[in-house]
Amino acid sequence: MISKETSISEFRLPETVELERQVLTDATTSPECIGELMRYVTAEAFTGDQRPSLWRTITGLFSRGEEVDFVTLHAREGSAFIDEVVAPGLSGALPRTAINHAILLRDATARRRAYFAAVKMLEASTRRENTEADICALAEGMGREVQGIGGSVSETPIGEIMDEINEGMRERRELALQGKLSRIPTGFRMLDWNTYQGWGPGQLIILAARPSVGKTAIMLQMARAAASAGFPTNIFSLEMTNEELGTRMVFSTEKVSPSDVASGRVVQEDFDDAAMSLRGLPIFINDHSRSVEEIIARMTINARGGKCRIAFIDYLGLMDIATGWRENLNQAIAKITGELKATAKRLKIPIVLLCQLNRDAAKGDRPPELYDLRDSGAIEQDADIVLMLENEKAIEPTTGLRDINIWMRKNRQYKKDICVKVRPNKTYSQFTEVGATVNDGQELSGDLDDDEDNDNKLFDK
Repeated sequence: MISKETSISEFRLPETVELERQVLTDATTSPECIGELMRYVTAEAFTGDQRPSLWRTITGLFSRGEEVDFVTLHAREGSAFIDEVVAPGLSGALPRTAINHAILLRDATARRRAYFAAVKMLEASTRRENTEADICALAEGMGREVQGIGGSVSETPIGEIMDEINEGMRERRELALQGKLSRIPTGFRMLDWNTYQGWGPGQLIILAARPSVGKTAIMLQMARAAASAGFPTNIFSLEMTNEELGTRMVFSTEKVSPSDVASGRVVQEDFDDAAMSLRGLPIFINDHSRSVEEIIARMTINARGGKCRIAFIDYLGLMDIATGWRENLNQAIAKITGELKATAKRLKIPIVLLCQLNRDAAKGDRPPELYDLRDSGAIEQDADIVLMLENEKAIEPTTGLRDINIWMRKNRQYKKDICVKVRPNKTYSQFTEVGATVNDGQELSGDLDDDEDNDNKLFDK
């Protein structure tokens, strides 16, 4: 117990300079460990004027797939790298020890946050103008502040925002000159055109349908398009196993049929050709994470390690949803979609969440609308884009299957109520666009990149 005479001067601020330098040295000498180190520490863990910048440079190089070594860091950081990594003369640690160093720094960072939170509470308790409500409100926020998820919020000057926008435009120009994409393709030309060439960072995209309409198959085509464009893609599957999803992707190559796989009559050369077209794609499938907390944790680790530029979750209805006291299912789902939207913004990646529609649209013999989203209006509220799938009534004679209408019912930045019709192949694993209409039923046709008339139909309404 602390006596009344105890002074705050008797409690020293945790000192971590040597540990910070050790973690920087570990990252420089063992760059293969950086992804794991990023699980435990962020730039906030480093004090001083130079160490946070060094850590951002190291993780930035790693996330972009560039070399992390003494020469590169010296060229980027100059004297700061010499002062903080070279001059101290520390030796790099083995991978396991390097991770232990990061864990120690994480814990020390939490102690430092707790120290400053305690000082803030002490200062507030000495101010006469503070009421009981003021003190209690501060106390309630301290736990989140210590965890580093609810500290003081600062506003950003509009000038800095303009600088960030300008930097983003510069990066996109450089990518265009290199023939690279800045946004992630959707896998469907018409959807790309109506989203300014694909999914953007921070977006939460909902892909909704009734069971057996094809949302998982459409998702896999979108995932493959993203990965084929060079964007590391994560798939969190709560419904199917890794092998089941992999098999579906093999079918999409149209080199192997489901009946051949089921009967064991696959020609090995055909399978090898199909597998070869998929092996090099940066697709990472997780079929064991069940809760939103697990999924967000894995997503964060992968994004910081350069292994996640877009994530797909199949699907909301199978997530472990724990409802608290006096909390109903709608409120629990609202928490999940809110957390996923916040994660998309924090990691600056798009997240595509699959979910189910209720039965009303099918019963009413009409295209699906936003109010058909199942379980919670928060799904619509948190989403930037909502896509809804609908089976055509007529069977297409060449495939014996029904075409699918992809309705864009919400599009936060652009126009909505676009309907893209796609046709499945015989294995229901690959889809080809066969037409598109806007909300007044007018058909879109021709070259979507150059057709000004179509552009007017979409954006001048």
